[in-house]
Amino acid sequence: MSSSKTRTARRLLAVLSLAVSTVLCVVSPASAATYASGGYVGSYAAPQIDCRHKIWGTTGVLQMTAPAPTVYARNYRAGAGNDGAYVRYAVYFVDARTGAVLNRTGWSGWSYAYDNRPAAFSGAAMYSPDWRGSYVVDYRIEWWAPGGATPLGWVAHRADRYFYVAYNNVAGGVWQTCMKMY
Repeated sequence: MSSSKTRTARRLLAVLSLAVSTVLCVVSPASAATYASGGYVGSYAAPQIDCRHKIWGTTGVLQMTAPAPTVYARNYRAGAGNDGAYVRYAVYFVDARTGAVLNRTGWSGWSYAYDNRPAAFSGAAMYSPDWRGSYVVDYRIEWWAPGGATPLGWVAHRADRYFYVAYNNVAGGVWQTCMKMY
């Protein structure tokens, strides 16, 4: 192949790569992210947040329910079920417009997770903020060494799926925040 055709092919490949990267950045949800972390962590997933909203004339109610995250121990060694850690989490209810923390739970109880089996948490955090606002949920998750005396790692993660249920015959669905809908 001539050097002119090679340069043209390389330029075309570079433009194509840039176009694909741009599309992926635009399509990816901006609100879901691990925005801080440290140490050694296992895999985890933030669940879908439940938002329930009802309006009565000039007043209303908004209730948010944040289930426990799915948290695994870090897989240090080859093989399944041979690595474990104590894990716990806290939930933060945040104003989506200002970033202010409006409410937070205390730390969950300790639960033991394996690299192939998640920690067994029970319950969910609930919060009823001002029904006219827009809100998101942040999770803080910590991993501790067996015995619970040595911290291994932590993450701060913002949930990105808010399942909206409206009681006023308004279409529900999955949104990027929990907020008042008309």
